[in-house]
Amino acid sequence: MFGESTLKPSVSHNWQQLVSARLAPTQANTCVAANLHKSEASESNTSDSDWFRTVQILWNFITFDTHALLQTHEALTSTNYLFSDFRSGVENLTDLSQLLTTFISPMLLIMALVMMLSMVVRSGQKMVHNDILFGGIFALAVFFSMSDPIVLPSNGIFDMRGLLIGTGTALLGPRVGAFALITGLSYRWGIGNPGVAAGFTGMFIAFGAGLAWRHFVAPMKLKPWQQASSLGIVISLQVLAILVVDSQYWAQLFMSLAPYTLVCNVLGTFLIKYLVENEMKHLSMTRGLELAASTDHLTGLLNRRSLEVLFPTLSEGKGKDSGITALYFDIDRFKSINDTYGHAVGDAVLKVITTRLASTLRAQDAFSRLGGDEFVVLLPSISKSEAAIVAERCRKLIAEKPIRLNETNIYVTISIGAIWTRQESSFDTVLKLADQALYEAKAMGRNAVSFKSDHTLDGSPPLQASA
Repeated sequence: MFGESTLKPSVSHNWQQLVSARLAPTQANTCVAANLHKSEASESNTSDSDWFRTVQILWNFITFDTHALLQTHEALTSTNYLFSDFRSGVENLTDLSQLLTTFISPMLLIMALVMMLSMVVRSGQKMVHNDILFGGIFALAVFFSMSDPIVLPSNGIFDMRGLLIGTGTALLGPRVGAFALITGLSYRWGIGNPGVAAGFTGMFIAFGAGLAWRHFVAPMKLKPWQQASSLGIVISLQVLAILVVDSQYWAQLFMSLAPYTLVCNVLGTFLIKYLVENEMKHLSMTRGLELAASTDHLTGLLNRRSLEVLFPTLSEGKGKDSGITALYFDIDRFKSINDTYGHAVGDAVLKVITTRLASTLRAQDAFSRLGGDEFVVLLPSISKSEAAIVAERCRKLIAEKPIRLNETNIYVTISIGAIWTRQESSFDTVLKLADQALYEAKAMGRNAVSFKSDHTLDGSPPLQASA
């Protein structure tokens, strides 16, 4: 960020070479600048050559060829150039162009990467965790920014790493900020001494400022511009890293760094906050729509369509003694509950049953509401004996404890049809067999489990619940 070149001029020279290499001048402009050096040795300061240099400078600036502009400027400063005021203006314009490049480049990179992420999300592709995605985006932007810094007149180095680390932490969380921080620390360590302590300190201050803003300022009901400006100001505390360098450089570094840091951080925060919040809002909306399309609105369970899509994955990996089990159940005499207590109570009963049964299932099990009072549970990679135990446990979990609603105990039972199989079967086939088993459980007098397997599909005595 800054302070690195203050203690060792050669580091500034290395950064200047890196800046020149990244700007990639055209061959024509390089040759013009080289010829200009030669002409200084052979020609006097005539008015013709002065006007030629002036036109060349204007052309380089119009074409934004900063490398050739720097070379031309160096040639001019080595002679007794007549246009001293214009030369000063060229130096200021060059510094401004470097500052704009240092500020805009990582911003454009973030914009491009966020747009790519948005396109992938909109296309419906399966994505990894958002923290990894956004962490990678900000880490890449930090690397890009640090590879193209601006060398200030005070020999301090300025780039956008603090802004990127701070905003990533504040807006997207500490894990995203940590990606950017680790990238910045690694890159700075690779550059080497001197100034490592100042560089590290600035990055840690930016990270800490982002965390503090996220926990203390973000929850406040501030207007968007107030949030963005406050975040930019807090991140600008990174300039305090100059305190770890020799005190003789404090005033010089502060006067040259503070204006750049404050202006760039505030403006950059507005831009990044707008981009990130818009994309996060879209991701949240997309997830909400996906959730609404794949789950039951009352219980939050998977709907039939989602269960059908999930079935091929759950039916894979069956071992020698394991298979997949479908538990198909409904609530005994549920219509009478609705008629007696009302549909609102009936909905509450469905929610309580869902909660009780979900508590006894494994993380890999799939629980779905098909509609009304009909439910299906898929148990992947389970042995036949274990599946029978789970089915019976589910029945008991509902029957043995009444549901208390509005100071009233409501006694509820369920009937379960279970099918366990190792065979390759379609979702519709397994569901149909489980439904047939459910009818058998109902025929037994309800509050029962009818369990079928590969070897008992032709009809063996069902597992009956104890009275």
